[in-house]
Amino acid sequence: MNLFRRKSKKTGPCVPIGPNFKNAKRQSTFLSGSKLSICLNRHTPVVPSEPQVTPKQSYNIFTDAAYKKEIASDFEYFRLLTWCGKFRKAVFSSYVGHLELSVTVKKRIPCTGGQSLLIPASFESRVLGDITRNYGDNFYHGKSAYDAPCDWRVHDHLPVPAVSYEARPVMGPSDSRGVFFVFPLDHDVYVLFYFGLVQYKSGTLAQQDAAISPEPVYEWTRQIINSVTLEPSPSLKEEIEKIKQSYPDSKLSQKVKPLKWSTPEQDAEWEEYQRREAESKKGFEELREEMSRPEVKAQQEWLMNASAEELTRLTELAMEDERNNPDAKPFVDEFSAEELAQFMDLPPEEEKKQSDEDANNKDQG
Repeated sequence: MNLFRRKSKKTGPCVPIGPNFKNAKRQSTFLSGSKLSICLNRHTPVVPSEPQVTPKQSYNIFTDAAYKKEIASDFEYFRLLTWCGKFRKAVFSSYVGHLELSVTVKKRIPCTGGQSLLIPASFESRVLGDITRNYGDNFYHGKSAYDAPCDWRVHDHLPVPAVSYEARPVMGPSDSRGVFFVFPLDHDVYVLFYFGLVQYKSGTLAQQDAAISPEPVYEWTRQIINSVTLEPSPSLKEEIEKIKQSYPDSKLSQKVKPLKWSTPEQDAEWEEYQRREAESKKGFEELREEMSRPEVKAQQEWLMNASAEELTRLTELAMEDERNNPDAKPFVDEFSAEELAQFMDLPPEEEKKQSDEDANNKDQG
């Protein structure tokens, strides 16, 4: 029988399989004369009834009627496209993750002082400001819950400044990764691509990656970004040339480290939290080591099998030892009345009432 028994062996994380990007179809739309195109595979939503947003043939990005007001911000927006692609464990097997995409056109309140989004330095400053606005207030015991921007990349295949970056959850409840691809369409209008990388595994990102490799989904994200093209309208092309002549030295940073949002007080809070966690872990390890000693295990086994009379006698001996040794560790006095009542499944008032009734019964007896 052992001859036919397959020997189990440890394997690495599951490498999910997605659609072949070579089969992706190009979709295009006109944004006030500028042609925006992207290649995508067939839409496979997580929920079959989930509606998909597909781009119209053309949009006027300069009319207020096209936009909706973004809550608590100086931006207006309209959704251009939504799409989803799912990843399987293997052919004809279950899904293990998906990549969701949302493309939004956003317009800010016009700025003065030459702060055009077509100027690379101004555009980068605006992107970093948006990152701070979205993630700079999210903390976990004094530590920022997200690292951003991670994997900052400059994309030169578009005629306008373009960058991509990742916002990566590092603390608190686990969440999916978010990859962003951003570029301007005008002095105050830009396009935002948001990619949500989701693995069907609970736990931290490290635990998710140990079970399901994110690399195929990352690769698909990069292929979609690289497929994006922008053919500027004559007016946009003219504005781009004016910016290049006026700001010849303005360039995007090739590398940007994750921003630091915590204050010295929050840093101290995080250090204190780590110290308490280390002490708690050390205490737990010491307790586990103590409980694994043979004499402790033998005592536990005796207590589990002891009779009521033996347990009563043990309690009496412990209390007598307390009376004879006042400096010894208390046997019962460590617990408050509330804790003892909780242990006995009685609220403090009921416990006092029960004690009075027992005393009355004893006197009547």
